[in-house]
Amino acid sequence: MIELQIINVSSFGKRLLYNAEKTYSLELTPEERYAKLKQVISLKIADFEMFSNQKQVISRFVFKDKEKHFDYPDTEIDLVFVEMPKFSKQLAELETTADQWIYFLKNTSTLQTVPEKLSAVPEIQKAFQLANESNFTQQELKELQHHELWVHDQQSAIDIAREEATKTAQLSLIMRQMVRRLGTIEPDIENRIRQLSVQQLENLGDSVLDFTNLSDVTAWLQINLV
Repeated sequence: MIELQIINVSSFGKRLLYNAEKTYSLELTPEERYAKLKQVISLKIADFEMFSNQKQVISRFVFKDKEKHFDYPDTEIDLVFVEMPKFSKQLAELETTADQWIYFLKNTSTLQTVPEKLSAVPEIQKAFQLANESNFTQQELKELQHHELWVHDQQSAIDIAREEATKTAQLSLIMRQMVRRLGTIEPDIENRIRQLSVQQLENLGDSVLDFTNLSDVTAWLQINLV
């Protein structure tokens, strides 16, 4: 199962796991034996970072023991992720077939011919030929551009929503800390705090423990709220 995912949505991880398991289980009819089940490899090519704390471009997940990390005897479902933004190799740096494919996927729209470094892979040659044969009409190109704009707008909306959720959570935490430490917060001060950006709220959160009275808060806002 191969899928290209452009937008990072919250349900993406659950969906791909569900689809992989469903594909595996639907191989059999009730009358067939489990021995006929075949391995399912779910390859997800993501145009965003999924695992920000990991540097590798390709990640592979299988069933393993939680403590000793040895494989389950029948590892029939593999989840493989390719995080495109993490791939930065240039043509001369390509080492593996996977490198060649990822480079090709990232640069197909700008390639006039298949570079010699990639031409040794017949499947890439065929993929390039298919891409060239799929010429778009002006109307199709216009529709594609509209779709790309829609994707960009959706990603922007997701980013804004995440920032707003982060800001709301930070604001709630900081206000609780200040009330516990300083007592009732005047509406004017609270309104000024609500105008702070996410980064400014983080800075305020670092300073809250140093405040001893409301004048300290006012002084901090005068310096940082510009």
